[in-house]
Amino acid sequence: DRRHFKRIRLPCFDDEEPILDYADNLLDVEPLDAIELELDEEEDESIIEWFYDHKPLIDDPRFVNGTSYKKWKLPLPVMSNLYRIASQLLSDIVDQNYFYLFDKDSFITAKSLN
Repeated sequence: DRRHFKRIRLPCFDDEEPILDYADNLLDVEPLDAIELELDEEEDESIIEWFYDHKPLIDDPRFVNGTSYKKWKLPLPVMSNLYRIASQLLSDIVDQNYFYLFDKDSFITAKSLN
């Protein structure tokens, strides 16, 4: 008996909306100022000299193999300091289901089914 059931009405998706034009919307926007960390002279003494250089450690063959930057050999204090600074950028979430809504394959499948 299907009298009590109604078909689900999903909100309509606006696939006919025009794509945003780069030149009209983004070209004239001024970029924001770069984020620059305030490095502590005692805690960050191993990286403070070269951290904001364009190509850090390029002149020192002990740490970098040359201009290709393919291989690094950094001492432990430098690596631990870089890891401490980069830990703010790393995600604390280890559950893969958290990112399910932002899974690219699932998004493409949902768009193609629409």
